[in-house]
Amino acid sequence: MNTRIRKPASIRDAHRSLIRGDMLMWMKTTGAGLLIALALNGFALPAAHACEAEITVSESEARNIAWNAGLVHVEEITRADDRWEIAGRDANDDEMILDIDIRNGRILD
Repeated sequence: MNTRIRKPASIRDAHRSLIRGDMLMWMKTTGAGLLIALALNGFALPAAHACEAEITVSESEARNIAWNAGLVHVEEITRADDRWEIAGRDANDDEMILDIDIRNGRILD
């Protein structure tokens, strides 16, 4: 491979090419690392926020909501996607099933 090194016409040209070369090298190394870090951070933050935003009503809070709605005995409580499914009995010993929104605690129809 025949590579020729061009001699700069002046010291100013040599300085410019050196600065340009340093800047390009900085952009290649730091810029690429920065882009990778931002990309990884961009993937990690939504996942963390999704977990926090997804579950705001705990199982014990869902039980309290069910008791306030008239349930006196909880037989089963299950998390199903975006809701708590609670089965139990009311004060008349009738079966009662409630679906509670996991994000806000609202009783679903």
